Amino acid sequence: MIDFENLLKNTKVYQTINKDFKSKSLGHCIMIISEDSIAVKNTCRLIARMLLCSEDNCGTCKTCKQVENGIHPSLIIPQALNSEGLKEFIPRCYKSVDTDIKVALIDSFQDIDAREQNKLLKLIEEPSGDMVFIMGVTKISAILDTIKSRATKFVIEPFDENELKEALLTKFDSYNVEKAMAFAEGSIQRVVDIIANPDFISSYSTMLEIMDGMQKSGGLLEMVNKTNLKTKRTLEEKKNALAMYLDALEIIIKQSIEYQTGVNTSVDDIIVSISQKYNTATLVNVEDLVIDALKKADSNCDPDGTFYQLLMSILEVKFKCQS
Repeated sequence: MIDFENLLKNTKVYQTINKDFKSKSLGHCIMIISEDSIAVKNTCRLIARMLLCSEDNCGTCKTCKQVENGIHPSLIIPQALNSEGLKEFIPRCYKSVDTDIKVALIDSFQDIDAREQNKLLKLIEEPSGDMVFIMGVTKISAILDTIKSRATKFVIEPFDENELKEALLTKFDSYNVEKAMAFAEGSIQRVVDIIANPDFISSYSTMLEIMDGMQKSGGLLEMVNKTNLKTKRTLEEKKNALAMYLDALEIIIKQSIEYQTGVNTSVDDIIVSISQKYNTATLVNVEDLVIDALKKADSNCDPDGTFYQLLMSILEVKFKCQS
C-alpha cells in the first residue's frame, strides 16, 4: 500500500496524468513538484504503479506490489544519487524490458548536484521509445533550467484541510492530529514532522507569548530568555531550535493576517490579541524579517543574536507602520 494513496489519487496532478496516460498523450518526462516531500515521493510511486499495472492501478496485483517495493523489473531506480549511482542507472534506462513500458524514477531529483544533472540531460532528451521518466522535486530552484524545460511539470497544490485530516486519522491518533492540523498548511510532511517533534508545539506557544507580550526594546532580553536557545550546546542545535521558532512565527503571522482579513475567524484568543496589536502592514513586513533571519541562521550567524535582532526589527517595523 502506498502511503496516503486515496488522498493522492484525488489530486488534480494524479487525475490529469491518469487521463493523459489512458489517452496516450502523456509525455516521456514528467516532473512532480511540491515542498511536501511525502506527497511528492508517494505520488511518484503511485504514478509508476499506474503506468505498469495492467489492472488500472489496482494496488493488489503482483506488479503493484513489486512497484511499491521498488523491485519490478521494468522500474529503474538509481542505487544512489551520486556519480556512481547514476553511472549505473543510465545504461539500465536504455536496456529493453519485457513490458510495453519501462519507468525511470528519481523521487528526490533536487538532491542531484548540477554536474550529475547534466549527465542525465541526454537520457531526458533522447530516451528509449518505451521509457517514461518520473522526477520528484521539492526544491525547484535546485533543478537546472535545461532539465526543467524538457519536462512536463505538475505541481501538487496544498491539500484540503478536511481531506488531509481524514487521511491522517488513518495513521495517527486523533489527539496528535488535532494539534498538528493547526500548523498543517495543507502539507502531509508538515503534519508528520510536527507529530514526530513535540518540541514544535512548545516553540509555537513560546512565540505566541513573545508576540503578545512584546512591547518595548527594554524587555527584549527577557523575551529571548523565554526560548531554549541558550540551553542548546552546539551551533547546529541552536540553528535547529531557531528555525523551529521562526517556523512557528510564520504560522502565527499567517493566522493573524487571516483573522484580520476575515479569511479565518476561528482562532485562539491569543491570536485575536496579537491581531489587535500588529496591523496587517506590520505583519507583512515581519514575514520578510523572518526570511532574512532564516538566511542568517543558514550562514552560521549567532542564533541568539539573530533572534534578538529579529525582535528588535519587529518592534521598529511595528512603530513605523502604526505611527
